[in-house]
Amino acid sequence: MRGVSSPNFRKVTWNIGASIIYSFFLTLILFFTSLIIKLLYPQTYISFSPLYSLIKTPVEGVIQIIVLLGLSSFSYSANVKILEKQLKEMRFLSILSCIFFLFLSSIPYFISPEYAQTTIGIILLFNIVNGIVSGSITSFISK
Repeated sequence: MRGVSSPNFRKVTWNIGASIIYSFFLTLILFFTSLIIKLLYPQTYISFSPLYSLIKTPVEGVIQIIVLLGLSSFSYSANVKILEKQLKEMRFLSILSCIFFLFLSSIPYFISPEYAQTTIGIILLFNIVNGIVSGSITSFISK
């Protein structure tokens, strides 16, 4: 297997850890965005899932998607020649995390568990799965 190059274990774990933290960060930011929208426009639902918000309250969903796009484009602000490879990896990681977050964040709403503990567990689980998947893909694609 000399022809197959695999990333080192440290790089994979750092990418997975960064992506998990970024996914939790996205959850918090979108939840607080939903709270602010709820204060300004009381007919909305409190949600951290942009796709679910698009179904229930389209205005909130559009605002959350704009916030999500803003958070993913925030990683494009720095351009340094010395760190070009690491910055490209970080940008790819943030874009993948946002894309997977867009779809995985709908899981707690479409399953609609009966207990609050189950909902919290599903939220934790989809953030961890989002981090593992996007961090692993970033590690294996960017060399």
